[in-house]
Amino acid sequence: MYVLRIEKNGKGPFTGGWTDRSWFNKGKYQTKKHPDSTCECHYYGSEKEYTVCGVQPLCGVKSVEQLFHWFPHKMLEKMEEVGAVLVVYKVRKTYTKTDDYQVVFNAKKAEKLLTLKPTEYKIAKQHGVPKC
Repeated sequence: MYVLRIEKNGKGPFTGGWTDRSWFNKGKYQTKKHPDSTCECHYYGSEKEYTVCGVQPLCGVKSVEQLFHWFPHKMLEKMEEVGAVLVVYKVRKTYTKTDDYQVVFNAKKAEKLLTLKPTEYKIAKQHGVPKC
């Protein structure tokens, strides 16, 4: 499966220390469609989960639609300004945990296919990444 991930130097926007947290702390983003960054905690519960996702798994999304649930276009522009990129990974589904909001995956089992500017998500669709 394909996984889209916003990162800078391999670190994501929530735990990487490179974002202005005020972007995310505006109440309208803490919704069912955009849970806070602690929502992946339930993936760490068992030995099987560690085998699937790795000890320190990465988080991403499975479609352009999910990307917009997390980050509106304006926010993608801000991330681009600070040097973040949109990375498209290919990873076997057996090394992922997926729900309606995100994908948690084992980075050691993922292949980096494309690195784009965050606002170039349309190019990802041209390479087969699902729109929704």
